[in-house]
Amino acid sequence: MIGQTISHYRILEKLGEGGMGVVYVGEDTHLGRRVAIKIPHLSAAESTNFNPRFLREARAASTLTHPHIATVYDYGETLDGQPFIVMELVNGRNLDELLTDDALSMTRAVEIVIQVAEALAEAHAHGIIHRDIKPSNIAINERGQVKVLDFGLAKQLADESSSSAGPADPHARTVLASHTRSGAVVGTPLYLSPEQATGAQVDARSDIFALGALLYECVAGRSAFSGANFLEIGAQVIYADPQPPSAFNPRVPAELDRIALKALAKRPDSRYQSAAELIEHLRSIGPALAKTGGIGTHRLTAPTGAFSLRSLTSFYDSLRRPRLSPGAIVAVLALAALCVFWGIEKLWSARRAAPSPEAVSWYEKGLTAFREGAIIQARGSLERAVQADDNFVMAHARLAEAAMELDDYDKAREEMLRAESLERAQKIYLTPLDELYLEAANATVTRDTGRAVNRYREIVEQTPDQATAYLDLGRAYERDEKLDKAVESYVEATKKSDQYAFVYVRLGSIYARQQKQEEAAGAFDQADKIYRALGNSEGRAEVFYQRGLFANRNGRLVEARANLEQAIKFAEINENEMQQVNARLQMSSVAYNEGETTAAERMANEAVSFAEAKGMESIAARGLVDLGNVFLLRSSFDDAEKYYQRALQLAVRSKARRGEARALFSLGSLRIRQGKLDEGQAYLERALPFYKGGGYRGETARAFHLLGKIKQQRGSYDEALQAFNQQLKGAKQAGDVAQEALSHTELGGTLSMKEHYPEALVHFEKCVEQSEKAGNKIYLAHCLTNQGDVLWQLGRYQEADQALAKALTIADQPGVSQKELVSKIHLITALAALSGRNFPKAKSASRATLALAVAHYQDAEMLAKCTLGLASAFAGEKALGSKQCGEAIKAGASVEDVAYSSLARLMFAEAQLEAGDARGARATAEPLLEPFARAGQHNSAWQSYLVVGLADLRAGDRDQARERLARADEFLKEFQTTLKPEAFEGYLSRPDIQLRRRQLNEALASVQ
Repeated sequence: MIGQTISHYRILEKLGEGGMGVVYVGEDTHLGRRVAIKIPHLSAAESTNFNPRFLREARAASTLTHPHIATVYDYGETLDGQPFIVMELVNGRNLDELLTDDALSMTRAVEIVIQVAEALAEAHAHGIIHRDIKPSNIAINERGQVKVLDFGLAKQLADESSSSAGPADPHARTVLASHTRSGAVVGTPLYLSPEQATGAQVDARSDIFALGALLYECVAGRSAFSGANFLEIGAQVIYADPQPPSAFNPRVPAELDRIALKALAKRPDSRYQSAAELIEHLRSIGPALAKTGGIGTHRLTAPTGAFSLRSLTSFYDSLRRPRLSPGAIVAVLALAALCVFWGIEKLWSARRAAPSPEAVSWYEKGLTAFREGAIIQARGSLERAVQADDNFVMAHARLAEAAMELDDYDKAREEMLRAESLERAQKIYLTPLDELYLEAANATVTRDTGRAVNRYREIVEQTPDQATAYLDLGRAYERDEKLDKAVESYVEATKKSDQYAFVYVRLGSIYARQQKQEEAAGAFDQADKIYRALGNSEGRAEVFYQRGLFANRNGRLVEARANLEQAIKFAEINENEMQQVNARLQMSSVAYNEGETTAAERMANEAVSFAEAKGMESIAARGLVDLGNVFLLRSSFDDAEKYYQRALQLAVRSKARRGEARALFSLGSLRIRQGKLDEGQAYLERALPFYKGGGYRGETARAFHLLGKIKQQRGSYDEALQAFNQQLKGAKQAGDVAQEALSHTELGGTLSMKEHYPEALVHFEKCVEQSEKAGNKIYLAHCLTNQGDVLWQLGRYQEADQALAKALTIADQPGVSQKELVSKIHLITALAALSGRNFPKAKSASRATLALAVAHYQDAEMLAKCTLGLASAFAGEKALGSKQCGEAIKAGASVEDVAYSSLARLMFAEAQLEAGDARGARATAEPLLEPFARAGQHNSAWQSYLVVGLADLRAGDRDQARERLARADEFLKEFQTTLKPEAFEGYLSRPDIQLRRRQLNEALASVQ
């Protein structure tokens, strides 16, 4: 495997190998970081059934985000079908090594156990059980921070084995319940809970037991259990109570004895019921631990005949040899008896598989509501169906789909697993069509959109005359983001029956996204006509909502408001709380697009409060993010963060995975706006596994867009352009006009930083066009601001002033308060005035930027102070100007935006040169020469070489000055080749460029 590439991960070296698989060190070629890649030991035959379950568990594990959990970044299958999981690479030592070296004091051991418990508390809150807590799965990194490894993988292996195990004899069950088909042990026997050892149902308290065993070993210096082989250890785990740890280590306080033994209680009900409870008790014994001193716990030699991994390997080797021992015969007989029992149970399940009439009635109601888009109503009916008959396979499957639509991922997974379990028992009862629907539902819940499409296509082939089959297929195509195919399916559904209003609602929604306004309006009209004829006011509310959404996206805000008011009215009549919340949130968006951010904030707040009051926490979390966005647009970063953090907490508490990812995404965006690039990237990388693993391509694209912003600000312009071009492509495919505008402004911004001004201007012009088309004033103001910034660079000052004035009119009006944008407009105005040698205007605009005091906007503040300083220096206040620039550079030392910091330093060097500090100017500007040249920024390169050359000349170093000045002349000529003649002529017309060219020519003549 060394040297091979899996997906975008290059295998570098083998890190280790255990019973469950091989771990490699790899490199993520996209993000340039090292990762750990685990590949389970599987044969080709085993992977067929194993892979889907493994990937589902990996997806669940990837949602865990906690400082003490090694992050699961990615997962998938190799080209030959071998599953793999990509995890955080932890540099450090594992707990097993620390115990072997006697390197742990009692206090440190308890600290480590507390951190492991904190990780388990997070996982258990997400419904995930580790099942293999042991010293080798606890890593301590170089900073002393605990990281728990292998979430998701151990549970998957256990589930795989349990389907084929279950003899009546407890000892035989110990072996089979912990042994995979490939012979790997799941759960090291020394840390297995009694319920794991007997193959019984496990829950989070099983991890508590394992953690108790870990704690015991850390403080006692020996394992809680021992034995010559697996069965002996299993017997002790099941039947024997260990002695208190103080029996082996007298320094263990009595309080710690009690905690360890309670965690190791045989009955789950007698243990700690949560990791949080264990943490509380461990923290309470701090004073007692302080008296134990800092001496490391000595690891005791295992008793004679004690179990070892080598003996375990031998034991399993003997099981796999083709011979029969008396014990094996007993196990085989027990397994045969189990198979007979299973066969009887299978037949009995088939007999009782037909759902009750009451359940069928509720199921049909739920299915009808689901296909009409009334998801909450559908969920309620389907819940009644499974309450009436918990063995109703399809009701569980459809309930899983409804839960997914409502962002209740855990409920969806739970119902789908229940459906799959029942399906195995009832397989001979289910029809081939039932099987296809079940597979389609499973694919939908697991976000395997391509597989869902294929299953629904097979259903259409079997039921070509049913409109509902085409409706289901259309929705599958929508989730797969194949909108043209979705339209084809929906149109075919209308041919089979013209009475399915929801088909027309979906058609209208897609046409709206594709900017087909007449088709969209026609589809919505037809849907409303059917709903009115049926007297379905809930359906009419949905039509009004979709019309309002459509009008809002296209800037018809008066029409949007009118439709949304009707949507709220009908939703209130029907007491459809979800429709009420959605419509109110969309009303907030309308107000925002009208520039009324105060009203938008109020409306969003009302929607969130309503959702919380009605127990719709996942929807409330989405509303809180929307509310945070309002404050973000007003540059009220502290308020925005408050709402994002509240949304994150609410989403985590309600187990709304998508809401959690959205809050993390928003926090990442905020941090990038604040210039805190590392924090922003960390938040985005926490959100990405959910989006990537869940097939959310739109959200994934936007996350990569923000990662592109980070690349842009760090000066990696080509990588940023690649990311933004991908975003633009996706926006066009989705017909998302707002995203197109955003893509164009980012492409233009990056090209401007590369100093490709004409190409940048093309994108900004498209951005203006798309923003006006979308009716989005805020986007329009941003596009005009960026357009003005490029126009003055090309010497088109009058046009720049017009664009900036128009942007300021939008951004600086009552109710909008776009402080950050207003600040940027003033800053660009100052830079343009400085270029035009209008020093009073440059000073005034710089002061206007600083007066706004935008929180966390250090890059603009630094550049504004430098502009003010350089304007002062050029206006005759040379010493003052140099001092102001120097103070600005010092205050902005933490600014990470390469473009801003480089420009500010070049301005400081110019001010130093004006003040007669040639050596200082050279020291400031010299570090800029190579980066500007390497990045192909010829405009900045020739001006920086000029400043350094002039500094050399004034310092008396004529030879070096000659070389630097010649390089300046070369870069100016190279810059000319990147511009069209008309653009270069405009550039040369700038007063500052005319002055610098004159300085260059005179200096070159003087050194010849």
